[in-house]
Amino acid sequence: ALTADKIEQELDLNLTGVMNFADPIIKAMAASGAGSVVFISSVNAISHFGNPAYAAAKAGINAYAKSIAVELGRSGVRANVVCPGSIRTAAWDHRLAKNPEILGRLKRLYPLGRIVNASEVAEAVAFLASDRASGITGAIVPVDAGLTAGYLPFIDDILGA
Repeated sequence: ALTADKIEQELDLNLTGVMNFADPIIKAMAASGAGSVVFISSVNAISHFGNPAYAAAKAGINAYAKSIAVELGRSGVRANVVCPGSIRTAAWDHRLAKNPEILGRLKRLYPLGRIVNASEVAEAVAFLASDRASGITGAIVPVDAGLTAGYLPFIDDILGA
């Protein structure tokens, strides 16, 4: 259930903490005349997949990155965001314990037929942080095996029926 405590906890962890950590680094980048920052947000900031407080905090990261891109671009600072979809981590252990079939059900939602792995997310971050992405700032990049592109089960179950 959504409570004031839950909202505060999600915002503190997933937005306030990120901004407090990043702000002095970004200011130093601007003072030096160059820099690139890449934030990790979530597909939950783009589409709703539950947990409104978490989604709002992650959407706040996206907005924060855009503010940096706009306000500090002339100072040579770029800011971008990677929004991963589901990744098989220990965070899934409690769900798998309840339902061992859950990953198979989850994969059905993804147009690539699978979830992404951490190295795929890392590759996107490395690219956006690199000089190869020198013209990219303020971008929100889903690395999500197509999850936010559209709802595949609708096509399978409704249009394909």
